[in-house]
This record gives sequence, structure tokens and C-alpha cells, in this order.
Amino acid sequence: MRHVSGRAIRAVVKSMGQRAWVELTLRYGKTFRHGSLVITCEPEAVRALLLDKAHTEVRAPLHKIMSVIPGANGILFMDGEKWVTRTRALMPTFHRDHVDAFTPSLHAIVLAHLARWDAGGCVDDLYDAVQQIGVASVLEVGYGLDPQHPLTAELGRTLVEYKEFSMAADSRRRLDEFGAGLEKLLDLPWVLTTLIGMHARAADVRRAVRALVANSDPAAHRSGWLTQLAGAGLSEAELAREINHLYGAFNAVDYIVTAALCELARDRRLADALRGELLSVLGDREPPARNDLPRLPWTNAFMLEILRRYPVSMGILRRTGEPIELGGERLSSGTQVLVLLHALHHHPDFWDEPDALKPERWIGSPSPKVAFSYVPFLDGSRKCIGRSMAEMHLLVVLSAIVRRVDVRVFHEPIVPPFMIPRFGAPIPFAVEAWTGERGSERRPSATLYPAAER
Repeated sequence: MRHVSGRAIRAVVKSMGQRAWVELTLRYGKTFRHGSLVITCEPEAVRALLLDKAHTEVRAPLHKIMSVIPGANGILFMDGEKWVTRTRALMPTFHRDHVDAFTPSLHAIVLAHLARWDAGGCVDDLYDAVQQIGVASVLEVGYGLDPQHPLTAELGRTLVEYKEFSMAADSRRRLDEFGAGLEKLLDLPWVLTTLIGMHARAADVRRAVRALVANSDPAAHRSGWLTQLAGAGLSEAELAREINHLYGAFNAVDYIVTAALCELARDRRLADALRGELLSVLGDREPPARNDLPRLPWTNAFMLEILRRYPVSMGILRRTGEPIELGGERLSSGTQVLVLLHALHHHPDFWDEPDALKPERWIGSPSPKVAFSYVPFLDGSRKCIGRSMAEMHLLVVLSAIVRRVDVRVFHEPIVPPFMIPRFGAPIPFAVEAWTGERGSERRPSATLYPAAER
């Protein structure tokens, strides 16, 4: 197993951008070391790290470090009783039946925002526009809040502001640079500014949560993450951090939806195929239901492929709970292992034309040709408990948009090579109404968005 220096890693990342994750594994092997960290994209190792209980019970030490970031700590960084308590409290809201019951509300939210896009001509940033749909949806479906209530709107504003501040494109301010070493000390003034800013914005979230908890209006909120976590005995500070943490996790879906819309804008044939299948199978019935997916093979394949091409994290950490064979060596218990998800999803040994978006690779086969080379929601006891919510959000949002408009983006999206991917610059866009025939006159908005009023 080769040892790779931070300098070598940073050189590859700087020169290769998003391609760096695969390039590192091509140069140094599917498993290599960086300091005390073992890095891998070996599918068999991924299987063991995700499924063997010994490797999932205790979180990696780096998670403990990340948990001290202001406002960031939450269920994804926890283990033991804290993790169990939060998981039990959250599961009712993540249940399929709960999520599916809200698809009409999500559909109406999308139509309301889509009408604004259409009326506004060129819109400054596609990701921000999608994010506004996302926060409106998660406030209602996830947190159990009335989206029309002023206190709900204030919480949504603070959640978005925290996330946008923490995901700045300036590498000097980012805390998730892969391979960063002592030279990161040169960025200390910017890092401190980021931490201070995150602390202030986390305090805003806490104030918004406090106001909602204190609110006695029964119309303001119903059962959801807010009431379930409060009922689990979390302190005010813990509750605010968890509420913020959950939005950060959900916000990854906005990245996926934006990436999907950019791909549809890049290749109109994909959009036409998606639209054609949705209209053929569903007709005028909206929104789609979960049980429609088996009759929507192209739509399902497109979603699977988007999740492959755009993993929401470049890697995930595990701590070995017992010795494990990896990269030709026997690793002792307590070793930190970073699974490079992006490399796993793009390695040429596992995928034909890995850098091409090819939904057809999934037609007729819902599984990859190499087992455990595709884990967008992970697996095992630590798999993503929000999978049902993420999948339905992606399906309903894409269906509502594709059936009505074509999205035009005015430059290629930029995704800087940080561990948590987000777009590095605004993506100006416009929508063109689809009326059944390319080039025909645009339909009036009242016809396009009959359910837009909320």
C-alpha cells in the first residue's frame, strides 16, 4: 500500500479538479495511505466497511473533530445512545407513508416556484432557485411546519443562510479540502472568519427554533422533526444543532436536482425521453407516486445515473472495529478509512464510459456490473435514512418541471473539488414552455401552472 503525501494529493486536485478523485486511485492504487488515513475505492472493502457491524458502531475520530464546527453537529457524526435516540425520533417522518402523503404539497410548491421562473425571464442562479423549492418542501414535509407561517419563513431563511455561508467557493474558507496540510495555517484568518460567521448564523437558527418551540399556535406546526426531537428530550442547543444538521443533509438533494436539470439542459434528447415517458405512462395524473417507478424505466434509470455521476459527498469515513484485510495489508482495529465515493462511482474498472451520463446503462438491470461500486445512499446500519424522502423529492420535482418546460443554462456548472460538492459559481438560466411541439408559441402561465396558487 503506497503512502501519498498531502503535497502530491493537492497537486492532483489542483490540476485535475473533479477528475482528481479517480486520478488518485489510478496513480496510487485503489487503496493507499495518506498519513494515518487509509483511502480506498475497492468494492469488496466497501462492502465490509458498510455491512459489517463492527465497522459501523463507533464513528471515526475525524467525525468528532467535525462535530465541533459551530452548528454542524448532528446525527451523522454520532454513535451510541445519542445516535439511537435521534434515529428513533426521526424515523416516523422519514417513513415512506409519511413522505408519500406530502407529494401533492411538494408538487404544488414546485409549480408555484416554476411560475416565478417563467415570469422572471433569465434567473440568476439555478441552484438557488432549486434550493428555494427544497427549503419550502423540507420545512413542511420534514420539520412539520406550516410553510405560510412567519416563524417558519424565518427558520427557513436562517437555515439557508447558514448553509450558503459554510459552502463558500473560496478554498481559503473551506474546511473540507482533501489533503490540506500545514500550509492551511496560511488560511487561518479566513478559516477563523468562517468559524465566527458560522457561529453567528448558528445562533440565528437557534433563535428561530426557540421561537417555534415557544409558539403555542397549533396551526403553526404538526408532527415532524421539530416536535419529535423536542419530545426526545434534547436541550434547546442540541435541538437547534440537529435541526440545522438535518437541513444540511437534505440540502444535498438540491445539489442533485440542480445537476439533473443541468444535464437535461445539456442534452435535450434526455429531456424529451423523460417527458415522453412521464406523459405516456401518467397522462394528466400528477404528481407521480412511488409505485409508478416500475412503469417508468427511463425515468428511474435517469435518476440512478444522476446519483452515480453526482455523489453528494466525495467520500465517507469509517473506523474499523476489528482487523480487516485491505490493500494487501492487515489493518488493525481503530484504523480510519476514507471510502472515495466519487472514485467508486467513476473508476474505469467498474464502469464503461464512467464520465458519460448514460441512463441506458441501467435499463434492464437495476444493479451495477460490479457489486458495491454504486452506493449513493450507502448500505447497512448506517445507510441514509432519508433515502425515501430524497428519491421522491427528485422524482416529483423533475416530473413537475420536465412536463412543462425546458431549462436553458447559460454556462457549464462549476463544481470545485471539495469533499462536500456544491456549485462554485451561479448558474444563470431561463425556462422555455414546452407545448408539445418545439418552436411553437408559448402557453400562458395560467395554463402551465394551474395549481401554482398556495
